[in-house]
Amino acid sequence: MGRAYVWRAAIVAAAVNLVLNPAVVIIGEVRFVPLVAMMVYVDLATVAVCVAVSLLGAHRLRRELSRGHHTLHAGAAWERRLLEGTPANPWAFGALLGLGLTFLASVVLTTLGILGLSGFVYATFVPFVAFYSAAVAFVAMRWTLVRGLLERTPVG
Repeated sequence: MGRAYVWRAAIVAAAVNLVLNPAVVIIGEVRFVPLVAMMVYVDLATVAVCVAVSLLGAHRLRRELSRGHHTLHAGAAWERRLLEGTPANPWAFGALLGLGLTFLASVVLTTLGILGLSGFVYATFVPFVAFYSAAVAFVAMRWTLVRGLLERTPVG
């Protein structure tokens, strides 16, 4: 379970969300998405994706470790320092990560509102949701696996 495993799992999580999240948006087709509605959707989706991906990633990590795959890699040094103080529980880690990313997304969307953007037309909202949710899923899966490996990897 080396570096390639962590990257592969993160890419798969991103690819699933690249398709799944826009599908949810496409079902409720609207011509224009106001900035406030977009902020609510992005905030809820971010927390949900982070918690779900963290739970799935933690389960996958436990399964791989129980199979005896012990070639561990706990990410780059900056990732280890960043994640050392975070909760080891996947529910708590996913919620914390989701809330942090929600804060960042809210700051960006509020800044866009201050700059005069009132919303997104449907054709730009769907690709935004696709790539944003894919990026969130990638970060959540990668950091869940890195966080799970921190306790099992000697730092040296």
